[in-house]
Amino acid sequence: MRPRSIILFERVYWLNIVLAVVSLAWIYNRLNLISPDPSVGTPAGMEWVVVLISAGTAIVSIAIRLALWFFIARRGSNLARWIFVIFFVLTIGGLLRVLDLHMRGTMSIFGTGLWMIDFLTKILCIWCLFRSDTRAWFRGERGPEELLDTFS
Repeated sequence: MRPRSIILFERVYWLNIVLAVVSLAWIYNRLNLISPDPSVGTPAGMEWVVVLISAGTAIVSIAIRLALWFFIARRGSNLARWIFVIFFVLTIGGLLRVLDLHMRGTMSIFGTGLWMIDFLTKILCIWCLFRSDTRAWFRGERGPEELLDTFS
């Protein structure tokens, strides 16, 4: 059986993934990337490029999150756990930027709240990954029946 901390990590991380999708949709809508007005920063006729880049970035972001979930929660990969921690450390700068934008009045309370919840769920995930009951999980000490429990 997977450790309780890994099960909690998985549940909180899925919440984080859902928040990421909501956040990406909100940011995309908020920025109004498709604009034929060249003064906004997108040359006329190039809107599709901006849309493709934005969609591609969102898809890659979600794919990375799903891969990390799989390798941490299902395979017990210590490397994936540390990659998750490194990504978290990189988001600290983004959080500081969001707080700065909020203080200047250019970021809404909803957007700031999404970032804060995202950040706090990642802290909870990291806490789960470094609890004492996860040591054996990340060393690979588990039986074959433990790899089959899909939603425990």
